[in-house]
Amino acid sequence: MTPRTPEGPTWQDVIELVTRLDAADYADVEIEMPGLHLRMSTSPTAFDDAPGTTAQATTTPAVPATAPRARPAEPAPPSGPETSEPDTGLVAVAAPMLGTFYRRPSPDAEPFVQVGAEVSADTTVGIIEVMKLMNPVSAGVAGRVAEICAQDGDLVEHEQPLLRIDPGGQK
Repeated sequence: MTPRTPEGPTWQDVIELVTRLDAADYADVEIEMPGLHLRMSTSPTAFDDAPGTTAQATTTPAVPATAPRARPAEPAPPSGPETSEPDTGLVAVAAPMLGTFYRRPSPDAEPFVQVGAEVSADTTVGIIEVMKLMNPVSAGVAGRVAEICAQDGDLVEHEQPLLRIDPGGQK
């Protein structure tokens, strides 16, 4: 992390901390330091206040007021199919994290997959860059690529569909 300022950690410090804690696979984490009070959990009720008490908001001067609030989320597979499209039978490969999506390993290379390409569950279909770390995204299911939903350089949200696979589309 970058050196702390007298006011507390920077926004980049907080993002790096959250990313590292998420990767460490802790169930519940609470960190308190000057200028920062961070609570994370995979359980939606892990930090509920006792009955009859009111939760108090903690403000951090180093974090802008428009910053999105962290919310407990169900653990997602690191890079697998997230949802099945009910009407079409297609399986969406969802972004396992927020970041910049790339369809190709380098700017001058061919994309990992194209529409119509056959994939296995462990086929790399893209990369998500988070804080200069490249995280491969696997198909998670065997089939044929039916639709590409995210393009090179798109900022993708957690669980946003990157592409859709037809599991019955293999030859």
